[in-house]
Amino acid sequence: MFQLITPISYWVLTVLWLVILGLYLVRLRHIKSIDGTVAVLLTILAVDAFRTVFESAYFGLYFNSLFGMLPKGIYEVLSLPELIIIPKIINVIAGILVLALLIRRWVPRELEERERLVGNLRAAVVESNHNEARLNAILDGISDGVIFVDINRRIVAANKGMEKTFGYTFYDLAGKTTSMLYESEDEYERQGRIRFNLSAKEKTTPYEVSYRHKNGEVFVCETLGATIKGADGEIQGYIGVMRDITERKQVDIQLKSQITFLQTLIDTIPNPIFYKGADGTYLGCNEPFGQFIGKSKEEIIGRTVFEITSKELADKYNKADQDLFNIGGTQTYECPVQFGDGSIHEVIFNKAVYLDGDGTSSGIVGIILDITDRKRVEEQLVAAKEEAERANKIKSEFLASMSHELRTPMNAVLGFAQLMQHDPRNSLTPNQSDYIGHIIEGGNHLLELVNEILDLAKIEADHLSLTLEDVNSNDAVSDAVMMTATLGEKRKIVIDDQFSGRAPTFLQTDKVRFKQCLLNLLSNAVKYNNDGGIVTVDGEQTNDGFLRISITDEGCGIPKKDYPRMFQMFHRLDGDPTITKEGTGIGLTVTKMLIERMAGRIGFNSEVDVGSTFWIELPLVSNQNVLI
Repeated sequence: MFQLITPISYWVLTVLWLVILGLYLVRLRHIKSIDGTVAVLLTILAVDAFRTVFESAYFGLYFNSLFGMLPKGIYEVLSLPELIIIPKIINVIAGILVLALLIRRWVPRELEERERLVGNLRAAVVESNHNEARLNAILDGISDGVIFVDINRRIVAANKGMEKTFGYTFYDLAGKTTSMLYESEDEYERQGRIRFNLSAKEKTTPYEVSYRHKNGEVFVCETLGATIKGADGEIQGYIGVMRDITERKQVDIQLKSQITFLQTLIDTIPNPIFYKGADGTYLGCNEPFGQFIGKSKEEIIGRTVFEITSKELADKYNKADQDLFNIGGTQTYECPVQFGDGSIHEVIFNKAVYLDGDGTSSGIVGIILDITDRKRVEEQLVAAKEEAERANKIKSEFLASMSHELRTPMNAVLGFAQLMQHDPRNSLTPNQSDYIGHIIEGGNHLLELVNEILDLAKIEADHLSLTLEDVNSNDAVSDAVMMTATLGEKRKIVIDDQFSGRAPTFLQTDKVRFKQCLLNLLSNAVKYNNDGGIVTVDGEQTNDGFLRISITDEGCGIPKKDYPRMFQMFHRLDGDPTITKEGTGIGLTVTKMLIERMAGRIGFNSEVDVGSTFWIELPLVSNQNVLI
């Protein structure tokens, strides 16, 4: 029975592989792409199935004839050496065919894949080189020092910023520990315990470290360190970025010093001072401002005006600050304010917008001036001024009245004295004639004084009336020169009139008062001139439509110390013992008042021992052609 199993099994295998081969062949008929991977695999399987079918059929015939299930002749034929080699040849051919199919299909793909992998590898190497170059360029472009160290803190890479920061090149640093960079070995160990170990916590904030430059100088860097981890999460090394902040530290020190100085200065100023940010928060103030608000500095700083005072005042202050912040610049205003103690004060707010370095409005600084006492003094001064003006007006009215009363009897005295002197019926002795001459001279002087006082009193009491008309300045000057010509005859003083002979010019002025001013200036020029000197009268037109008439003498001149008092009442140059001239000391004062009442100007220039020039300017009649 057992002998029948082998021949039968070959027939079973033959049928089975025939079915499999048929299935492969049917499947191959539906594969359109012969070069496809599935077609290649099916072809290989079909070849192997054909080989197996042939082998099973050959040995099935062989064993069936051997065991008598088929004629013995088949066994004898199939046992021939030249036939028994056929299955082996079929196996070899099938193997070669399968190998050929594999080579044809898979070897080119393997070669292509390998080439692709090699190309990718080369591209990756090139890209890696480019990335490395870019990374190096980026790192070298960073002015800060950048350093890479391994797990043992040995330096494996560094940028050019390290040389700028520490003075070391990469060749000086390569393979060495970072201990050479620290200020001391203790600092190196301390930083290692804090940051460079497996238990150290990762920090993203910079920290300050003291380092030592190649030249031995110690400096401070702001350092930011991070760990470098591998794919497995293990620490492979560290990267550090170091920025030299020596200059910044110095600037910080200077800034703190300036802030301290500024705060000290603010604290020493007795006026309330504050400064606040753009959001209205108080950033600083002094104690007087706290007294002004009624709170301490600590209660003010860091709060807004709404948090430290009443809503009514807060709205008022906030609106003023916002208006200023929107328009910029400075703002000054005066208003009554209730202080923290409840008292009402008159104050001046001086505020200004301060700017950032880029010119952006950053906040407001303000100083408050308490002017309550000043306002009280001003009110007292105004009252005193009004009282003084009232008293001065009464005085002027009194002088005007008294001058009139004095002038009336004085005219009578002079009239009778002149009658006695010139009446041919009176026989006077020489002494009597001299006495009467002294009476007339003294009376005229007193009458001149009374007239000037009367004019001064009228001007001050605002009782002087002026009649403005078109006045021929040439005629007025000529008349004044003729009236004063005799004053200097005894001293051989000549008046050189260079003005009257020119083309007529007309002024809008009061004729009588204009001539009075000319007479005052001419008489002074003669009075203070040297014997044998010259008084020159000249004129010119100004650019603003005025006519300037100048009177120049060759006298002693005016010292500069007397300039400010030249137009004051009763000021005379005869305060100098070398000058003894008659006069009241009122003429120049009256002249200045009259010229200014006629919309004119008056002035002078002088030089000691050379002479003086007094000038007056009065407005010309409009639309006239002046030929001077």
